[in-house]
Amino acid sequence: MKHKIAVALTVALLALPLSTTFTLADTASSSSTTTVSATTTSDTAEVQAEAAVSAYEAAPITTLVKIATANGLKAAADTAVAAVTDVTAKEDFELRVTHRAAAIAIATTILQAEAAVSAYETAPITTLAEVAKAEGLKAAADTAVAATADVTAKTAFEFRITNRAAAIARTKTVLQAEAAVSVYEAAPITTLAKITKAEGLKAAADTAVAAVANGTVKTAFELRITNRAAAIANAKTLLTPVVDDNGNTVTPSNWITDLIGKLQLALTFDPAHKAELNERHALAKLAEAQKLMKARDPEAAQTCLNEYTDKITKAQAFLEQVKDPTSETAKTLAKALVNVNSNNVQVLSNLLDKLPPQAAQKLALNVVRSMDKAVQKIQKEDAKVTSETTSTTSATDNDEVLKKQAKVALENFKKSLNQKGKIHIEDQEQENDGDQKVVKQSKPEQEKLEKELKSQKVIKNQSPQIQAFTQGQPTHVTVAPIKSQVAPTVTKPSEHGTVDRSKRAENEKDKDGYKAENHRNNE
Repeated sequence: MKHKIAVALTVALLALPLSTTFTLADTASSSSTTTVSATTTSDTAEVQAEAAVSAYEAAPITTLVKIATANGLKAAADTAVAAVTDVTAKEDFELRVTHRAAAIAIATTILQAEAAVSAYETAPITTLAEVAKAEGLKAAADTAVAATADVTAKTAFEFRITNRAAAIARTKTVLQAEAAVSVYEAAPITTLAKITKAEGLKAAADTAVAAVANGTVKTAFELRITNRAAAIANAKTLLTPVVDDNGNTVTPSNWITDLIGKLQLALTFDPAHKAELNERHALAKLAEAQKLMKARDPEAAQTCLNEYTDKITKAQAFLEQVKDPTSETAKTLAKALVNVNSNNVQVLSNLLDKLPPQAAQKLALNVVRSMDKAVQKIQKEDAKVTSETTSTTSATDNDEVLKKQAKVALENFKKSLNQKGKIHIEDQEQENDGDQKVVKQSKPEQEKLEKELKSQKVIKNQSPQIQAFTQGQPTHVTVAPIKSQVAPTVTKPSEHGTVDRSKRAENEKDKDGYKAENHRNNE
C-alpha cells in the first residue's frame, strides 16, 4: 500500500511542469513522513501489549504465592492493551487478559480449598482441647470448598471433609469416655459423703461409654466401670455404720461391750437384777459421753447420752415388773432363756474374734435379736401348750437336759455360719468353770435329745440362724467369762384340778429340790 502511493506520486509529478513538480514533490514528501511516523507508533503499542499479555498468560499459578505474582502482572497487561490504537488488536488483547484472569480465579479457589481442607485433616486430635480446635477448622474448610467453581474438585473436597469429621467424632467419643471414666475412678471414697458423690459420677461415665462406637474400646471402658462400682460398694459397706435395734450406731470401740451388756441382760431372769444391770450400763454410757465431750466429739457424746437415757428408762420398766413377779412378762422371759448357759457368752465371743470388725458387729446384733425372737416364739407356742404343764424330772436331770440343750443350740448356731459359705469355724475347747466342753451333736443324738425333751415336757428353744458378713479387716477381742446363772423352772397353775394330792406333794418336793440346786448354782 505504501509503495503504491509513492509510485502514484512520482508519476503525477512527472506529468506536471517543472516548477509545479517541485512544489508538489515537497508537499508529498511531508505527508509521507507523517504517515510513516503514525504507523511506527501504532506498531510499538501492539508489540508492548503482546509482551505484557503474554507474560500474564505464561505466569505459573500452581501455588497461592505464584498466583499472587501472576495477579501483579495483570495490571501491566491492562496498561499495555489500553495503549493499542487498533480496535481489532485491542479487543483481541482484552479477551486474552479476561480468559487468563478467569483461569487464575478458578485456580485460586481450588488452592484455597486445598489449604483449608488439608489444615482440617492434619490438625491433631489426641486430646479434647485439640479436638475442639480441629472442629473449629471445619467451618473454614466448608467455606473454602463452597467457593470452588470446579465441580469435580468441589466434590472431592466435600468427601474428604466428611471422612475427617467422622474420624474426629469417633475420637471425641473415646476421649470423652476416657475423661468420664477416669473421673469416676479417681473420685475419693474415704467417707460416705464422698462415696455418694462418686456414685453420682457413674451415670455420666455410663452415658459417655455408651456413645463409643468401637466395640473393643467400649468393652474395656465397661470393665473399668464395673470394677470401680464394686470397689465403691465394698468401701460403702465398710464405712456404713452398724445400727442396733434402737437406731444407735455401733462403733468398733463399744460394740463388744454393748454385746456383753445385752447378753448379761438376756441371761438375767430377775427383773430387779435386770434393772440393776441397766443402771450400771447407763452409768457406763454416761461416763463414756463425758469422755467424748472432753475429746471434743459432741456427736458421739450425744449418741452415748441417748443410750444412757434409754437404759435408765428400761431400768425403771424392769423395776416396775418387780412389783408383780408373777406377771406374764417375767414368766415368758424365764421360759425363753432358761436353756441358755452363761458359758455361751464366752463361746460367742471367741467366735466373734474370728470375724472382721463389720461382720462381727452385725453378728453380735443378730445374736441379741435371736434372743428377742425366742421370746416371741415362746409366746406363740404357749397358745398350743396345755394350761397344765408340770415338770416331773428331778433337779439334777432337768439341769443335765438344759446343758445338753444349750450345747445343741450352740452347735446349730455354728453350723448355720458354716452353711452360709462365708466363714468356717472349727470346734474347740472352751475352758471355763471346770473345763466344760461344747461338743458336736450327731443327728441321732439330736433326735434322742428331742425325744427326751418331749418326754420330760420341757419347752425347747432353738436359736434362729444367724448370718455373718465377711467384709473388713480381722480384729482380736478378749472377753472375760461371765459367771454361770441358771434360772428356776416356772410352772403354771393347774386349771383342771384333776391331779391328786399325793402327786402334787411329790411335785412340790421336786420343785423345792430344784430351787435349792439353782440357788447353789447362782452362788
